[in-house]
Amino acid sequence: MLEKLYAEIEQVARAAGVNLPENIVDRTLKAVDGFPAEATSSLTRDVWEGKPSEIETESESKEETIIAQPEEAPEVTEKASE
Repeated sequence: MLEKLYAEIEQVARAAGVNLPENIVDRTLKAVDGFPAEATSSLTRDVWEGKPSEIETESESKEETIIAQPEEAPEVTEKASE
């Protein structure tokens, strides 16, 4: 599913005239495969910690922004162990 998503992003980017390497999807998937299973994005950590997120900051109206928050946010660590 992720490969299809990246392929679609590549198609949209190329249609918009963005110059990308021919193997961008494979390179991106290889990079993602190297992430630790417990890795999260800063946006996810901000939401879990109740901090303002990029979505809220960039939204014109915070009333229109809906972010689902888990009942109990998982423990967030600074750096994932290898």
